[in-house]
Amino acid sequence: MTGEYGTVLGVWAHPDDETYLSAGLMASAVDAGERVVCVTATRGEEGSFDEERWPSDRMGRIREGELLRCLEILGVTDHRWLDMHDGTLPTEDASSAVDRIFMEPGTPPVTPASDLEIELRLSPDALERKVRAVEQHVSQVEPMTAMLGRRVLFDSQDGEYFRLAARKDPV
Repeated sequence: MTGEYGTVLGVWAHPDDETYLSAGLMASAVDAGERVVCVTATRGEEGSFDEERWPSDRMGRIREGELLRCLEILGVTDHRWLDMHDGTLPTEDASSAVDRIFMEPGTPPVTPASDLEIELRLSPDALERKVRAVEQHVSQVEPMTAMLGRRVLFDSQDGEYFRLAARKDPV
């Protein structure tokens, strides 16, 4: 399987985005001997749902630790921070454009299967690994799992889908 993906680079706004959307791909690539680089713009400093348990003044450190534990489960050793502060990025950045998209009726956008570069269906073992990684983001996932149960993670995380952003022309 080495060479199937090549180097995998994920660039994400906050800790946990990478896990929900690409933990299976990252783990699969790492297991196949591929290089995986994860870049996170912010430490999610403004992501507290419970000020008593996770005060905003400590949230960045908390979420940094959660991400590092998650990446350890996935086998990802190359992580970079862009050191932007959560909630202070310009309003027209990519992450705010995505928040606007998901608030519109009929969203999120759907990519036809024929346009997908990778459609990854996770095996039961890979899904268990991904759920364990997601669960490391306690400050973000605990309210949802407390309300809906752990099963919701298994039911919602068994597939990952990617389209190619651009193709490099051969030299």
